[in-house]
Amino acid sequence: MWIIDWEYLNQKWLSFGWRYLPYNKDLKKRARQMRYQMTLAEQKLWDHFLKLYNTRSHFDHIKILRQKIIDHYIVDFYIPQFKLVIEVDGVSHEWKDAEEYDTIRTKVLAWYWITEIRIQNTDIHNNFDSVIHKLQTIFSQFRSPFNKGGGL
Repeated sequence: MWIIDWEYLNQKWLSFGWRYLPYNKDLKKRARQMRYQMTLAEQKLWDHFLKLYNTRSHFDHIKILRQKIIDHYIVDFYIPQFKLVIEVDGVSHEWKDAEEYDTIRTKVLAWYWITEIRIQNTDIHNNFDSVIHKLQTIFSQFRSPFNKGGGL
């Protein structure tokens, strides 16, 4: 069973202030490895959609970080200006304790005011156009002039 130490989170968050997200420095090497060994679904999403938004020459430039460490977790994609995590769920999310682990991680991310979107591997491989449409809709909601603070 996973236990959230809310007092620890409070201390970490207050010590870093609201500008920076705390991260576990011990995960830096693993995150770098994961960045260069993305799953096929992550690679497809990055190469054929997210990377295009991440280019400075794109009119709708959005900074997108791959395999970002937040607290004690490595998230697949993080968009700081929207405080948005995009998580690609594949085989690693099917193990016995994965559902509980993912639930705890979602709660920790929410504590930092981060919204998490989960996309299945199969959707990326079989329904890529609908995944792109869903993400474009979400991005436009975050960019809405009526939604200056970000979030859904």
